[in-house]
Amino acid sequence: MARPGIESLNKAELLDGVDYTDPRSMANFFRNMGDTLQDEPDEGMQEVVDRLDHGEPVHEALELDMGHDHASHSDGVSGD
Repeated sequence: MARPGIESLNKAELLDGVDYTDPRSMANFFRNMGDTLQDEPDEGMQEVVDRLDHGEPVHEALELDMGHDHASHSDGVSGD
């Protein structure tokens, strides 16, 4: 049985009710995506879903750089 293409997805239905700030809502979204696309289980994605299910903030579970890494930014002071 062939996997459905991303073009054939009902995007409105898939995204209906997703709260991008709620970890559990995002975990459900990723599970639904995997089911819809009939993807093979992926260890990395399963770890993300588990982290979201346990309430870890979305940006942390997805390891997104939200621009808050102040340690790597120059403070603009020259060493002259």
